[in-house]
Amino acid sequence: MLSATMANSVACIFNWAGKGPKRAFKDTLMQDCMFVAARQFDRKLTELQYRGALQKWLRYAPERSGGVPRKAKD
Repeated sequence: MLSATMANSVACIFNWAGKGPKRAFKDTLMQDCMFVAARQFDRKLTELQYRGALQKWLRYAPERSGGVPRKAKD
């Protein structure tokens, strides 16, 4: 759902909480609509599960957009 509604270049300007130079995605109307839509699909989905998946997707947006890949953890 995220990749269908938001380009990676747009996702790169957001993080969940809006820390640093990025904007807060948690405060957007789009986030509210996506959670309601996701709950329509899976009634057992919790806000914590949804938030975790969204944070992970936003975290890796710069890599999908052609940025430098993250270093592997040893």
